[in-house]
Amino acid sequence: MNYVKEYFLDVLKNHYKDFNGRATRKQFWFFVLGCFIVTFILGIIFGFLKAVGAILFVLLSLALFLPQLAIAFRRVRDAGYDPRLGLLLVPSLVSSILAHLPQSLLEIRIISLVLSLLGIVSLLCTIGLIIICVLPSNE
Repeated sequence: MNYVKEYFLDVLKNHYKDFNGRATRKQFWFFVLGCFIVTFILGIIFGFLKAVGAILFVLLSLALFLPQLAIAFRRVRDAGYDPRLGLLLVPSLVSSILAHLPQSLLEIRIISLVLSLLGIVSLLCTIGLIIICVLPSNE
């Protein structure tokens, strides 16, 4: 329970808009794990709610957007790189939100194509960010 309080809730409450400073690998990865667990569990629950669930999932994604971006900036800085590389997280967050568009919109060919391309960009950006974030802290 201490890990939840120290590495997840503390980041959400006290550092959700903190783009300055540093984030250790441990802090970053426990926060990512916490976001994954919360999103996974609530995603399952929201899945039973159909359209309302999709709206709730988008709201959850938007609520976690700023804290995820802030900790990515701090972690990239801690690894010794330009913190703006934390923006590599944006395509993943945007594509996860857009994936919950109504099915009728997803059937339009151009929207489907754009989402597919965004998915590829998102994957490449996520891989790049993971590589940076696993690097040790730079003193």
